Amino acid sequence: MPVTPSASDPAAAARRRLARLFLAGVLGVIVLALVWAAVTQGPGVALVVAALVLVSTVGGLLSVRRDRARKERDFAATFGGSLEAAKQSLDQDTIRALRDNRGELVAAREVRRRLPMLSLDEVARIVRSL
Repeated sequence: MPVTPSASDPAAAARRRLARLFLAGVLGVIVLALVWAAVTQGPGVALVVAALVLVSTVGGLLSVRRDRARKERDFAATFGGSLEAAKQSLDQDTIRALRDNRGELVAAREVRRRLPMLSLDEVARIVRSL
């Protein structure tokens, strides 16, 4: 089972707030576009725009969910859901040297390249734990 950030993790809380703010902004733009279409082009055009927005949003969400589920299955099949087992599969000295000499981002990219089924949060925890 993948490790999820705790509810008290301030970085995770900040990411959730940012995601909510972004979603509110996107929804605001969509509402403005629908109002504009309804006022200037008529209700038929507004319905077509709404349908296109709905179909593209649902399609995108399904794609993301399917990709996330595939990565979780790969992680569970390869490492039994253990982040420690994933960490042990890496060349830890190389990752540690990358982190110390070139920074966490470079080390995280290398971990992500070797273990693409891990989430960014899991990769960051591995890099910081070395």
